[in-house]
Amino acid sequence: MSAPYNFVDLILFNARIYDPVEGFLPDTALAVFSNRILAVGSDEDILHLRQPHTTSIDADGRLLLPAFQDSHTHFLGYVKRQQEVSLYDCTSLQEALSRIEKKVNKTPEGEWVTGGGWNNNLWPESDYPTFRQLDSISTRHFIALDSKDWHTAWVNSPVLERIGVSTDRPYANAKHLAVNPHTGEFTGILEEDARLRVFDLVPPPTYQRLRKSWQQVTRDFHRLGFSGVHTVETPAEFKIYQEARRQGEMGLRMFWYLPIQHVGAAKELAIELGLGDDFLKIVGAKIFVDGAFGSQTAELLEDYLELGHSGVEVLTEQQLEADVAKAVEARLACAIHAIGDRAIRKTLRVLGKFAEQSRKYGLVHRIEHAQLIHPDDVPLFKKYGIVASVQPVHLAADIPIIQKYLGGRGWYAYPYATLLRHGAKLILGSDIPVETFNPWHAIYTAVERRFNLDPKEPSFYPEEKLDLPACLAGYTSNSAEVVGLGHRQGRIKAGALADFFLADRDVFSVSPEEMKSTQSVLTVVDGVVVYREIA
Repeated sequence: MSAPYNFVDLILFNARIYDPVEGFLPDTALAVFSNRILAVGSDEDILHLRQPHTTSIDADGRLLLPAFQDSHTHFLGYVKRQQEVSLYDCTSLQEALSRIEKKVNKTPEGEWVTGGGWNNNLWPESDYPTFRQLDSISTRHFIALDSKDWHTAWVNSPVLERIGVSTDRPYANAKHLAVNPHTGEFTGILEEDARLRVFDLVPPPTYQRLRKSWQQVTRDFHRLGFSGVHTVETPAEFKIYQEARRQGEMGLRMFWYLPIQHVGAAKELAIELGLGDDFLKIVGAKIFVDGAFGSQTAELLEDYLELGHSGVEVLTEQQLEADVAKAVEARLACAIHAIGDRAIRKTLRVLGKFAEQSRKYGLVHRIEHAQLIHPDDVPLFKKYGIVASVQPVHLAADIPIIQKYLGGRGWYAYPYATLLRHGAKLILGSDIPVETFNPWHAIYTAVERRFNLDPKEPSFYPEEKLDLPACLAGYTSNSAEVVGLGHRQGRIKAGALADFFLADRDVFSVSPEEMKSTQSVLTVVDGVVVYREIA
């Protein structure tokens, strides 16, 4: 190695190095100075750079990958959920009520009891959530519990009263879960915009209150090889990120999308794309166009089977166009939640109108979830430079729902291979706290497409499987590129940020089932070893 290097903090050698753009490298070692990869080369060349203060680690032939970025999270929501009621694994209404009652009994009267994760699709058909059940536990607390997909909220009557909703009749635009199909009664379940009114009332937490959970969650991310996340939070929650940054306790790189309703204030303050640093950066604005499959509120071109409706239109095309115009004018990229084929078609049409202006400003727009795409619309992703931000692990839960409510249309649900064939860029994420953030569960689902990650289940439209390299790019180089760091993150090359990890197995040679259990034995973020299980 000819170049003189006077400072080398860390050397990792005897590794099998994979770069998502170049593939497997002939190199087996790398050197780090400060927060950058200084050089990549042979063991002999890199070890020649070793100095008295240098930390040297033998990878023992393990696979080295760029650290992952989760491209779709509600990170702070997940941190808060560690201190709330968790209903994710409840298989009946009674089990959920029992957990809620335990939390209520530990909470002073007059305070909020929040949390969620309930999924009535997993409960017996007669188990239907209503405000009366929560009232039987307490009317002296404010109880508000999100569904698993975060599109509906189960609340008690004091919460309904606070937002001005009568307990006697459905509110305007109430649809599926708001009315019990067996009894016809109003359940008090709040959908979409009505749900958002509730959580505007919940007192915001502080960083100090969340600090312990934050640090544990961050360690869990490091254990799985992550160095960063893309997240959607409100400005009030952004203050918590800032406090963590001030205290030097971020632990992960955060790329922030603010809700569209705050774009006006952001523009006045000259907050736009790229503001911040490599640990806390403002990227864009989040917009909701429809609901979700789990609550049958995703907006479809045709009705759901058996239901007689086509979902929820959260925004008309004109309203969406106005929101996108505001974001683009403020120099903020758009991350648009669109799940159903009608919502996606509408979103593509609107973003197409801003494609030239967006390229001029360097804005990379993305459609979040993109779960049901009409074949006629797939080529528009590449044409307009729109990224498909997908969460494969959702498919592991959605297969029965798709089969029940979409029937034959299921063949173009989660069409990952088709998107790639037509030149679309995919980035992968989890949507925590809706699903697990374990990237290997998402990757397993993308390459196997089996219900509940069960190898005994048939593959759901196997022609839409992704291969492993495409998945790794979706978690690394592609994910970094979308937030403006493609030239220096998500890669193993000289000059890139020193974010990488050693996997505990070679995911290229093990079975898909064994791959599900992969984790890191060494994770480096910003040049610092943040997780280590090897000598």
